[in-house]
Amino acid sequence: MNFTQINYFLTVAKCLSFTKAANLLYVSQPALSRQIIMMEDELGVKLFDRNNRSLQLTPSGRVMEEELNTIFLKYKGAVIKAKAAATNLTSMLRVGILDGIAVEDLLSAPLREMQQDHPNIEVALFSFGYEELVSRLYDGRLDLIFTRKFDVEQRNDIEYRIIEKTEDYLIARKGYPRNNKKRLTARDLQYDTLSIVTETEDDMSIRSVNEWFQHCEVLPKLKETPSYHACLQWVKAGLSVTIADRRSILPIEGIVKIPLVQFRDPSLVLAWASANSNEAREYFTDMVMRAEGDPGKEYSAHAADPYM
Repeated sequence: MNFTQINYFLTVAKCLSFTKAANLLYVSQPALSRQIIMMEDELGVKLFDRNNRSLQLTPSGRVMEEELNTIFLKYKGAVIKAKAAATNLTSMLRVGILDGIAVEDLLSAPLREMQQDHPNIEVALFSFGYEELVSRLYDGRLDLIFTRKFDVEQRNDIEYRIIEKTEDYLIARKGYPRNNKKRLTARDLQYDTLSIVTETEDDMSIRSVNEWFQHCEVLPKLKETPSYHACLQWVKAGLSVTIADRRSILPIEGIVKIPLVQFRDPSLVLAWASANSNEAREYFTDMVMRAEGDPGKEYSAHAADPYM
């Protein structure tokens, strides 16, 4: 088993698709499959269960993924240290966080590890609205951003990894009349004033909400606000409701959250521009993934029809 095979295996395990993994690795699918088969033959165990519809890790495959991820992460760290020792330079990793989402619990361990193991890498944290966040990602002023999957999944020049799967909730003042419903639909909200954060007409947040209402043939009453904090002020006053995912919901007295039928994927992601070449970026992303564990294990989105 060689380094190339380890890299190939971990990529397939992450994508659970030979086609997607081959595209990421810039190799042909048959060549990738051969390397995985050679690895399985050498180990004497099956790493993947293959059928026409899906690809899944076997119990042996899950063990290999966990162990090799640790080894691979140490390898990347060693490369960064070796290059830093050769150049004696301090590098910078700039991480942006979307306004309104809380990621402190995900950052504590990676930041401590970076400071301890790689003191030559300075990590700078910033918080911006979506448009500013993406603008800085494109022009290189940010290397990584914490945002939501629906914000970036349609951009071909941005790559991302899902950190945590979650779902949207309606945030309303306590006593909201439809608080007893198991899951709210667009039609349930047609008479509510919905506060929503938007920076431009092309903002993915407002676009996704408008598409949801339009598909359900409902005309929404939208109140555009400059920030999530402003949305909450209107909600607390009982003058509107808003939509937020788990990472955006603050523990505020008098506010309730009600599950929504899922119409978009608000999963938390770490995203970067495809052209970004900062080697510390991938290493830091791996550390965040390791700190979080299995993304989606607890906060998996429901597969209900979003247009009910």
